[in-house]
Amino acid sequence: MNVLVSVIMPVYNMTEFVGEAIESILQQTFSDFEFIIIDDASDDGTDSVVRSYTDERIVLVRNDSNIGNYASRNKGMQQARGKYIAIMDADDIAMPERLAKQFDYLEAHLDVLAVGTDCVFISNGQQKKVVGSYQDILFALLDNNCFIHPSLMIRVDVLRQLNGYDERYYYSADYDLVCRLALRGKIENLTEPLILYRWHSSQISVLKRNEQKGHADDIRLKYQLSFANYYKGGNLPMVEEADFLYPDMGRLICLYIYANKVGDAKLEQEAGILLDKIFEDVSMEMPVRLKNGLLGVGCGLIYLLRNHLVAGEEDDVLSEIDACLFSALIYMEDEMEVDWYGWLRYFRLRISYDHPADWQVYGITFRQHGVYLLDCLMRGLRKGMDWDKRIISEVELFHQMKLCPTKTAQILSLLTSIDNDRLSFVIPIRVDSAERERNLDVVVDLLSEMEGVDVSILEGDKQPLYRLKKAYENVKYRFVEDRDPVFHRTKYLNWLLRDAQGAVVGVWDTDVAITYGQISDAVKAIRTGWAVMSFPYDGHFYTLSPKDSDLFVQDRSFERLDELVKTSHLAHGPHSVGGAFLVNRKLYLQYGGENENFYGWGPEDAERVKRMEILGLSVYRTKGPLFHLYHPRKENSWYGSADIELRNRREFLTVCSMTHDELQRYVRSWHWILHK
Repeated sequence: MNVLVSVIMPVYNMTEFVGEAIESILQQTFSDFEFIIIDDASDDGTDSVVRSYTDERIVLVRNDSNIGNYASRNKGMQQARGKYIAIMDADDIAMPERLAKQFDYLEAHLDVLAVGTDCVFISNGQQKKVVGSYQDILFALLDNNCFIHPSLMIRVDVLRQLNGYDERYYYSADYDLVCRLALRGKIENLTEPLILYRWHSSQISVLKRNEQKGHADDIRLKYQLSFANYYKGGNLPMVEEADFLYPDMGRLICLYIYANKVGDAKLEQEAGILLDKIFEDVSMEMPVRLKNGLLGVGCGLIYLLRNHLVAGEEDDVLSEIDACLFSALIYMEDEMEVDWYGWLRYFRLRISYDHPADWQVYGITFRQHGVYLLDCLMRGLRKGMDWDKRIISEVELFHQMKLCPTKTAQILSLLTSIDNDRLSFVIPIRVDSAERERNLDVVVDLLSEMEGVDVSILEGDKQPLYRLKKAYENVKYRFVEDRDPVFHRTKYLNWLLRDAQGAVVGVWDTDVAITYGQISDAVKAIRTGWAVMSFPYDGHFYTLSPKDSDLFVQDRSFERLDELVKTSHLAHGPHSVGGAFLVNRKLYLQYGGENENFYGWGPEDAERVKRMEILGLSVYRTKGPLFHLYHPRKENSWYGSADIELRNRREFLTVCSMTHDELQRYVRSWHWILHK
């Protein structure tokens, strides 16, 4: 059998109509075809109807499970042997000369990649009247699909080069396919109706109307962007997605770009009519967002104006939109759902504009409102608003403009912290007792079970004495040979802080037990910008007895520990600052990190809090206690010598005596800051 055309028809539960569809193909005047029918796991007897036809041109493929319309079409495409693929639906009817006329057309027009036809609706006998020429199709696709999909005949080599249907667009992959075909080369429609098209309640376009529209919106945006950047020529910059999120604006830019390229005055006039319509729609009633909103109109107009595709003074053209935005900004509530990327992008573009002399006050007013916008953004971030990563790049551009650099630096630090949701714990150790090692085993177990966490342990000693008791995926151990009898903990902490992956880092002693809820609360305080340093407890630091420590090692019960609080003694009073704390890694290192002038044991816990206070960096405490597991007090729990004690105590008082500016200068002089 000579195969020139492969007709591909998926079918799922279509006993009512599939027979008519099959007969319409078998009765074609053109006979050199194969008819690939993919039964997509029908369970209504469709399989029996198909098998009742014995024509040798039928190739029946039955899916083991229902994989969907477009996946089935891709499956048929892979086994097709024809030069062309003809699309067919199991509920439509092909006119007798359909295949012959399409085959002859493609054979006669070698530059045409695919050809569709018009149709007549079975329900009312009316003709659809499709768009015919390639240029008209190019423009029609800017709005929606303009093909009767089951009427298409496509060159098989081109279809395979495009990898067939994109199955992600589960309900609109036909629209996506013809968009990609149109950008690849010429596609056309025969205006003669060669398909009888059936409209019924079980069609995808009826059952999945909302999902189909959502997919179609994504496809339209992708096509408009590709169209504009394909035809723009070298004299125009790339168009960005933000300029196309108002669909009419996307179509408008495409029309102006194409008219500019080919010098089509009639098309430019059509674009002007559409522009007037868009301006008529601008009002305070429009949603303030890029997608289908006021910001989308504004960003698109900026592209047109700055690239001289339309004439006009930018401040004058955009004055009505600006006024709407100024008003919306004044009344913006912290709890509102805000398109922050859209706001930032539009304001950044407008602020960067070189306002003419008679609009200077207007330009300054825009910068002033830009500062208000940054304040709103900071409040929103601190309240846990939803945001996307595009905001970071926009705030970075604001920062370069030096509009309000202190504020933008704070926002960027906060965004970086939120963007990196990894939480790192760092623990420097020197094992001086069996209890200390046991306690660390428990701490590592507890921390490693948290989601999105990594734990880094650094042991500094003459030889390694600690080993991990389990194969943890998120715990890293490192040994550093250190023969100094004094354990320089602050130095090792800085090493660990610089290497940490998380934007938030917990600095932990080897012997502390704290509930996950308290840790999460302390982390949130940093990620939402309320604190640079955060304590996962309220200052109540309870030292457990050897017996109670042994019990906790066995049962890990915080409920039992809570009962002990009633009778336990606070060894360090109700305002302890030792044991464990969390920091915004970037900011903490920027303001000195650990003070390495503290050598060995000393008041470094109190110093780091005092430093934060003097520098005006917020410190947060969560509710709930910290429990300290028992271990013998040896050399690592006291000053190494009288000289070391004197030096460490003096360092604490030196920091406490400084003003904000003095402390900033002092921190900048620290060698581990200068050479980190």
